[in-house]
Amino acid sequence: MSFIPQSNDDDDNDKEQQQQLQLQLQHQHQHQHQNQNQQQHEEIDQFLPMDESQLIENQNLSDPELFNILKNKDMLNYLKPALHILFKNISTPSIISPSSALIRNLDDTGKLFLDHYMSYIVNVITVCNNNESNFFVNYFLRLANTDEAVLMGIVAWGGMFLLGSQDESARKYFYKSLNMVNSKLKKKNLSNEDYMIILSAYIVMMGSEISTGDVKYWYHLFLQFKDVLTNYGGLPKFVENNKHSNEGKWLISNFFFHDVMGTRTISAGTHLDMKIYKNIFIKDKWLETDNYGMDPFQGSSHELFLILGDIINKRRDVKNIQMRIHLLQKSIYESEIKKLTKTVSEYQTKLFNELESEVVNCKPMISQLTELHDDPQSLELHLTLFELLQVTLQIYIRLSFTTQDFSNSEIQKLRILANDLFDIVKGTHLQPSLCLPMMIIGVLCLDDQSRNEMELRYENYVSGYEVKNIRRCYDVIKECWKLTDEKIMNGEVPFVDWCDVVEDFGWNFCFS
Repeated sequence: MSFIPQSNDDDDNDKEQQQQLQLQLQHQHQHQHQNQNQQQHEEIDQFLPMDESQLIENQNLSDPELFNILKNKDMLNYLKPALHILFKNISTPSIISPSSALIRNLDDTGKLFLDHYMSYIVNVITVCNNNESNFFVNYFLRLANTDEAVLMGIVAWGGMFLLGSQDESARKYFYKSLNMVNSKLKKKNLSNEDYMIILSAYIVMMGSEISTGDVKYWYHLFLQFKDVLTNYGGLPKFVENNKHSNEGKWLISNFFFHDVMGTRTISAGTHLDMKIYKNIFIKDKWLETDNYGMDPFQGSSHELFLILGDIINKRRDVKNIQMRIHLLQKSIYESEIKKLTKTVSEYQTKLFNELESEVVNCKPMISQLTELHDDPQSLELHLTLFELLQVTLQIYIRLSFTTQDFSNSEIQKLRILANDLFDIVKGTHLQPSLCLPMMIIGVLCLDDQSRNEMELRYENYVSGYEVKNIRRCYDVIKECWKLTDEKIMNGEVPFVDWCDVVEDFGWNFCFS
């Protein structure tokens, strides 16, 4: 029996979508901006004016205090018209070179947005303990001193995170970055450094979209990244030419992470063959050399994410066979149906045993933990996160290959264990890694008590972590609860494929 191979149709469709990237990004967002601007002009008279004493008082606040005021939902509408007045005397941020002409030429709003990226965003989106291995700080900010495309992307991210993804003043910088990248791509004979800058700009723009709740456009940017990598000569060539570049390692690690954490991938399979990723990350141990340090997104759990990629692709293979069986059921080929049904059952059992063994026997990447030798508390947290991801994958393997029943006793026991581990990590600097676990354990809640506990867990989570894709995740969880209840009322097995729910929403979001 030969199983149905991965189809290239999706990739062909992806390329067609990419040809319209510029129009889709600009037209859609600009249309939203027009509607938003009209609404803002209609509502601006409703804002309370600030008298002179209030302006003086607010201008004397420190940067963190001003940011906290702006992020206060009760104060946002009150302060928005006075935004530029409040921050007009903000000085150039000190983290990057004040001598940079690009930084000096930023307007006051741009300086505010840049400061928010540096003082807030870089500290909440990664699992790094310090800035030494945080490439959002030590690489992207260095590039921002000399490259305007990266700088504009960073400024846009700061503004979108601070004032909302559709804020016109923030979007202005986003489109500047996008247009500058497109101009770079028209250049002939791009150097390795040119490619590094372009890929970095795409990562920054993707991050600005994902972290502010986008469920569509980040993926077009991801595909653009992939195309640039292809034009370079492919991933293996990029790795060979940047073998000892930690910045190059970060760019590819980031691409891989977004590949396995996107909902489109979970439905259709990884964009690159997992053998390519494994050759780079396991065989060549690319992230374990040259003092790479703690990976900003994957931490010490890199091998678990590689296993996740395998689970995703094998799950797709099984679904392809099941679809073939479904189509044959409408025909007269009963013997072929029985043969395929038996084969897919045996295949699922084999996959479960292999993948379960890989997950259980997987160990944290020691090289990623060496910098924590003098911080036992942080080390313990990283090990707890690793265990949580292990349990999450154990649940996912069972739902993919053995039982599609949320009420299964073994799955519910794993859910309870995952809840306990989740609560330990929640509220710490490792909480950026909790989106995928929250989705998988969240959909398993079947009764009011477990759902109330999950709702409280979610509210506590988002109160200290403002990345908006978490809210999208919880929207999917609640819809799964609704559909699960309907199945139970109809006497059906309680199971809902949350990937189907995401597709029904017309979404494609990322768990990063």
